[in-house]
Amino acid sequence: MRSKRYLTTTVWLALAIIAVAWLRFSSKVGARSAEAAGPVAPKAISAPVVPYADSNSQASSSADAGLVALKGNEAPVEPNLVGKSTAASSASGVAGADLALAVRNNNGVQAGSADVAVIYNEAEAFNGQGRFAEAVAAYEKAALLQPDLAETYLRLGLLYFKLNLVDKAGDSYQKAIGHGMDNAEVYFHLGYIEEVKGALDKALENYLLSEKKGSGNPELFYNIGNAYARMDKGMEALAYYKRAVSMNPQHMDAFINLSTVSFKLNNFADAGFYLDKAVALGYKAPEEYLKVLASHQAGK
Repeated sequence: MRSKRYLTTTVWLALAIIAVAWLRFSSKVGARSAEAAGPVAPKAISAPVVPYADSNSQASSSADAGLVALKGNEAPVEPNLVGKSTAASSASGVAGADLALAVRNNNGVQAGSADVAVIYNEAEAFNGQGRFAEAVAAYEKAALLQPDLAETYLRLGLLYFKLNLVDKAGDSYQKAIGHGMDNAEVYFHLGYIEEVKGALDKALENYLLSEKKGSGNPELFYNIGNAYARMDKGMEALAYYKRAVSMNPQHMDAFINLSTVSFKLNNFADAGFYLDKAVALGYKAPEEYLKVLASHQAGK
């Protein structure tokens, strides 16, 4: 009996010695593996945050602090959709003289100008009530009866855009131009449509036509500035942003972009000047951008 107990104790002791030896061996192997892998790299420090396009609360980080995003780049300013139009300048609808032309639909059926006036004014009423689908149907009917009434196509373009029918909106503006509407407003709207579609060259072409036709809208100059900035034409962008703020000194986004473009052109004094203007109008500049700008201004 005593011999059996002795044997059991010996077995357990041997097992314990083997376990300790194994733990020591594993520890040495783990240490060698860690040494071979090298030291753990410290967590990377984020790049400085610079002003971003869409809101005061958003920010964009970049390895190069000079790559500052433009405010409004992703969403150009939409033309004023409730501004005074060329042909429909009063609440009474289209003047009788505008409808004194021959009226016919695509099937050659004649209709009186009074009929078109009633339909057009009905469309205006629907539009004013926010019943856009009904307004579209009525404007389309008026256009069918009198295809050469350019104002109808302008109204349709505005409504199509409200309904997110961007291509149809662009086509309607083109029809308005084709039927004699050669003014600043229609080219501004068409330029905006092209920018939304991503056709920056066409957008700029129409914006500049709007300017040539006499537009004094600061939002037009702001959009032209954005177009030039996205084309990396900084000096041209600055010129139009300055025109925007000269006409509207409360245009915070234009001041932000003046700071942005000035920063990209390494004109840090102007970048700080225009940023201060934006801050005075309520812009909350990211702290990291303020630090980066201050560092550049100090020549560091």
